Amino acid sequence: MSEIPDSSRIVIIGGGVMGLFTAWECAARGETDIVILEKRSFLGAGATQKAAGGVRVQFTTAPNVRLSRYSQDFYKNRFTSE
Repeated sequence: MSEIPDSSRIVIIGGGVMGLFTAWECAARGETDIVILEKRSFLGAGATQKAAGGVRVQFTTAPNVRLSRYSQDFYKNRFTSE
């Protein structure tokens, strides 16, 4: 386990796909002082590792639909190049 800094500009709780992608997006916007806190022994150890590689597309709220569409576009058009 790495030493936890005393402070950081951005602290993300959870090292699953949502936490890691949030850190990725912050870094893409120029942020460099980012800490990810994960209680398990490795990143992606929670529900992320149990996913079968699919992207959920049915939601009941507009923000979740937008996030799903954004994720699909990211994986299809940006992930490899970035």
